[in-house]
Amino acid sequence: MGGTVDLQPVAKYRSRVQANPMDMTIRKLAKMAGTSYSTVSRALNDSPLVKSETKSRIQSLARHLGYQVNFSAKSLATGMRMIVGVVYPYHTLRPYQSAYTAQVIDQIRRALDQFGFDTLVAGYGDSRRPEEDITRLIRNKKVDGLIVFGHEISESRIALLEELGYPFILVNPAPDQTTESCHQIRIDQQYGGYLAGKRLIEAGRRNLLVFTEGTREFKARTEGFLRAISEAGASTQVSSDQIILENGLYETAYDTVEKKIDWIRRFDGIFVQSDLSSIGVLNCLLDYALEVPREISIVGFDDIQWARYTRPRLTTVHQPVEKVVERVSNGIVDLIRGNRDERIFLELQPVLADRDSC
Repeated sequence: MGGTVDLQPVAKYRSRVQANPMDMTIRKLAKMAGTSYSTVSRALNDSPLVKSETKSRIQSLARHLGYQVNFSAKSLATGMRMIVGVVYPYHTLRPYQSAYTAQVIDQIRRALDQFGFDTLVAGYGDSRRPEEDITRLIRNKKVDGLIVFGHEISESRIALLEELGYPFILVNPAPDQTTESCHQIRIDQQYGGYLAGKRLIEAGRRNLLVFTEGTREFKARTEGFLRAISEAGASTQVSSDQIILENGLYETAYDTVEKKIDWIRRFDGIFVQSDLSSIGVLNCLLDYALEVPREISIVGFDDIQWARYTRPRLTTVHQPVEKVVERVSNGIVDLIRGNRDERIFLELQPVLADRDSC
């Protein structure tokens, strides 16, 4: 049934619900909405099986009454735990390393809370505890579904997850990951590196350095950067000794620049493939009286929150956190509720956050 909600009888119930929220049930809500119990239940769960107009009307009535779904009762009735597992490579969430991963996980937790789901955060890849990995959450029936930060997950582990049959979505699997049958949301890492290289070239920089790490996503960033350099022509070259492998830590980047400061003075542009490392490089250059960007430009990668507060503010490649969080949160809830049949496969492109360091 369409139309607006008759609020005259609603006022009588509203004060009762506010005084005792348990007094309002889905059946009473259905009676007031003039529709069936199942329709109200589906509408409150945002099911695509309910027409948008009807869903909006029922949800509006529920909000007006201050009615909230009893997720504990729902969990008992459906066998759902109302918990989503979010798993990541152990080493990437140390507080001094990947601020980007921590930022994304925190926003996913907030988004899932809006659906009534709690978040269980865990890790994988710790060789000291080989059994404490992704699949134990499924085997022990701790979660209804998984969001897996997949840039270090093996194809054999992906195959095992598919075999176990639980809903899961991969976030940012490795660029060369060939498993395409599962739900996944990717960020085009190579294009991000290309944007960084293009920005340095546009700034007139020709003597360039790269700070990178050893995993596959960083290899893709380097490949994109080198493609931009190649397009610029023979006047700009980057040899293997101009690609510095490090571990993504602020301290390591600072120390590396400090030890090589006389050599680094020869260059006029640096692409640093994580923002924490970028801030370490930036601060060391400033401590040694190198002016950024007049003498040397810096482009980072990730666009963590701290990138806006450096002096000068960091020019960096922005990974689309908001889109990732929205798509993965909505996607995993749909999969858990059985509201989606088609495969989720989405590749998002980063953009340049052009500030002051280049």
